[in-house]
Amino acid sequence: MKKTQSILSLLCFVLIVFSQLALAQFSNNFSTNQIEEITKEAIQSQFQARKLSLEWNRNSISEAIEIYTTTAETWKKLNNISNAVACLRETARFWLVLGDKQKSEQSLLSALRILPKNEFNDEKAKVYSQLSLLFLEKGQISKSQSFFEKAQNFAQKTNSPSAKAIALYSAGEFYYYRDDLINSRNYYQKALEQWQIAKDYLR
Repeated sequence: MKKTQSILSLLCFVLIVFSQLALAQFSNNFSTNQIEEITKEAIQSQFQARKLSLEWNRNSISEAIEIYTTTAETWKKLNNISNAVACLRETARFWLVLGDKQKSEQSLLSALRILPKNEFNDEKAKVYSQLSLLFLEKGQISKSQSFFEKAQNFAQKTNSPSAKAIALYSAGEFYYYRDDLINSRNYYQKALEQWQIAKDYLR
């Protein structure tokens, strides 16, 4: 319980930091107080969606998807690209849980569309990793490979261990699907190493 609370507190802190960084670029149509209120509501909505998803039933997951989708739009208005993409990635993940691969793909493509060309390589690595896993489930091997290779490319351009771990994991899954157990194991091991770095970084 204490570990969960610590993680949630850390996530809240990260969300607030990114949100404050985005304030300077937000539209002048809103006052500072209005922006802060919108930011607070977006953070609360994101936590609500997370809580609902943990109930792990169809109704709660469907409701979480709706909240994540709406919250992604709020983050976009706040020009907080990282949080908007994070919400869309969660939306894609839960659409897949519900068995709707098309809507899962649409959510990920929506995330890619809002990512600037030469920025957010970590987010691009994560989105392409999810696309690789999605197309692996669809049985579209060549597209899956193309996406995990793009994920690897963007992951190499970032210092984010979590982005690298996710990209490496998608590669491991690809090779496991192809019965290439040697490559699969190597990528899984590298992914675990990056996750450990990410874990140590958050301490």
